[in-house]
Amino acid sequence: MMNTEKRAVNVQNLRWRCDPDLLGFESTEDINYKPHIIGQDRALDAIRLGLEMRSPGYNIYVSGLTGTGKSTAIERLLKSIDRHKAELSDIFYLFNFDLPDNPVCVTVPAGEGRRFKAKMLRVFETVRDYVPLAFRSDKFKEKRDAILDDVKKRKAKVIQKFEKEVNDRGFSMVQVEYGPFT
Repeated sequence: MMNTEKRAVNVQNLRWRCDPDLLGFESTEDINYKPHIIGQDRALDAIRLGLEMRSPGYNIYVSGLTGTGKSTAIERLLKSIDRHKAELSDIFYLFNFDLPDNPVCVTVPAGEGRRFKAKMLRVFETVRDYVPLAFRSDKFKEKRDAILDDVKKRKAKVIQKFEKEVNDRGFSMVQVEYGPFT
């Protein structure tokens, strides 16, 4: 037979007992808990977005191991969301002419995005219909011709001055014209 006395464990040593004075609080109500799962910021942002959707047909599916705090996190998020929040908004992007690779984000009250789109379509239709008419008008053609005449006169003066300087230095200049605006 084996000698079990050497291996005998005192009954008080079979279970660890925590000294409540070492914990630093009287009740678990006094503990500041983290309202989210540590290291899961993207998942929580996705859940928050899903919970704040105000349209039917959106669902949230949460998966993970049992006991990891999924239900607790969802309950806390549900309690923290303002269900009476009335401020919805439309978000759209506009072309940035100064920085073409960086569109401008615009946020307007809900429903204004649709109105803005309708107004922009009317502006587009107006431009599409009236700009070609403007280019065919006599007034536009007169202004265009006046500008072109002025540009030709200034060009002739510059060329004349340059040609004189070239001739004074013993060279000659040959001019080749190509296209309607030379």
